[in-house]
Amino acid sequence: MAQKDLGDGINLLEETGKIGVNGQSSGRIVPADDVLNDVAAVIIADSTTTFPNEEWLLGRAPSAVDARQVFNTMQCLGPQTEHVVFLSCMGAKRQLPLLPRLDANILFWILDRFGALSAKRQGEELVKEAAKRFGFTYSIVRPKLHCYETGWAGGLPPDAFEALQYEAVQLVPGDLIDGETSDQTAAEALVQCLTQPAARNRDFCVANTRGPSPSGPEAWDALFESLTEMEKQLADSLR
Repeated sequence: MAQKDLGDGINLLEETGKIGVNGQSSGRIVPADDVLNDVAAVIIADSTTTFPNEEWLLGRAPSAVDARQVFNTMQCLGPQTEHVVFLSCMGAKRQLPLLPRLDANILFWILDRFGALSAKRQGEELVKEAAKRFGFTYSIVRPKLHCYETGWAGGLPPDAFEALQYEAVQLVPGDLIDGETSDQTAAEALVQCLTQPAARNRDFCVANTRGPSPSGPEAWDALFESLTEMEKQLADSLR
C-alpha cells in the first residue's frame, strides 16, 4: 500500500485516502481514524523546539507538529469524542509586534522568531473550530516553552523545581502571565483537564510558584475553582 508522509508519525494511505499513524511494530501503519474514532477524550501533547535544529529537517518543525498534525488529528475524531485537551504555550495568544519592543513580551517575540508560537496558535484555533463543528468540549493548557527542550537554552531541569521549592501551581485564565513550568506540572494539568468541569471550553496558563506541590485531587479542585473565580473577576474589570 502506497503511503505519503504528512509529518511526525502521520501518513496518508494513498489507496484508501485515510490518515494513518505508525504502529508499534516495525513498518506497520494503522489508520488513525481506527485508533481515534471510538475514544471519548484525546490529549494532544506533542511539541518541538522553537529554534531550528536537526529535528526540523526530519519533519518536526512547528508548522508540522502544532498545525498540520493537529489538523490531521481533528479529521480522525469520531462521534464518540467528548473532550480534547491541547498542549499550547504561554505567548501563543498574544498579539506580538512585527518588530521587537523592549517590554514584557520581548521573550515571547524571541520564541516566535521562527514561528513556533504562531504554530501553537494555529493549533489552538484548529481545536476550537473542530469543537464547534463536531460538538465536543476542549481545554487549552499553556505552560512555558523554551528555545530548546534541554541545554543552556532549555527550561530548568526537573530537580531544580524541588530544590528551589518551586512546586506550587498557579492557573491563570487566558495568556496573561510569564513563569516557569515543570514538565510534571504541565503533564498533571493536562490530565486534570479530563475530569475537571471548570476546564471545559477554557484556555489558561499554568506555572510553578514557590511552595509545595498540590497534594491530591482536592488541591487541584481548588486550583480550578480559583481559575473560574479569577476569570469572572477579569470579566468584571473589563466592563
